[in-house]
Amino acid sequence: MNKAIDWVITKAVTLVKAAGKLLGFGKDDKEKDEHSDDPQKQAKIAEALAELDERDAQADTGEGVEREQAEAIAVAVKANHPVLTNIAVVETSERYDYDWTASPGKVKPGVKKKPISLPAWKDININMEHIASGHIVGGSRVSAVKDLFPPHMSVEQIEATVRQAYRFCERVATQGERVLVRGSASGLTVEMWVNLNTRTIETAYPVLLWISSLLMSQ
Repeated sequence: MNKAIDWVITKAVTLVKAAGKLLGFGKDDKEKDEHSDDPQKQAKIAEALAELDERDAQADTGEGVEREQAEAIAVAVKANHPVLTNIAVVETSERYDYDWTASPGKVKPGVKKKPISLPAWKDININMEHIASGHIVGGSRVSAVKDLFPPHMSVEQIEATVRQAYRFCERVATQGERVLVRGSASGLTVEMWVNLNTRTIETAYPVLLWISSLLMSQ
């Protein structure tokens, strides 16, 4: 008999708390502090917390609820109330509480990322077919907007120059898995696009300082 009375009292208290939250009474300090400047959001949060209380009351048969039930309640309430960004069940010595958040996560800046190491200069692959087609005189992709290696250089000389320039290069920019680097060799400043996944210099071209030098010498 006493057990039944206790159960009825518990149900009544839970329902009163739920109704109070819907009316704006008895709200958590957490809710007041973080969302008091947004009445609409505050109301949505109150509705979500009230549903938590209602579902707890429905699940409680007088002996309490199991963790699986609390987890299911949390999932259902979060699905019904997008204002809650997270609900986690927290076990205490006497009950299962709900740790909820209703704000986007905050990002704290960390230290800069360690740069991904470039492939070793001796092991890097060089796509000379692509370079020759676009940046050597007579190449199939050569156009007025492309930078060309000096016409007196052979393909072998250009490849050796690209490798040496890469050996002492510095990073200029990054686009996903591709890195733009710049280095100097054989009197040329060479820019190269390196694919970190394939460990290949996909293309290389001179920064046309050699033309300026040629014009100045005439």
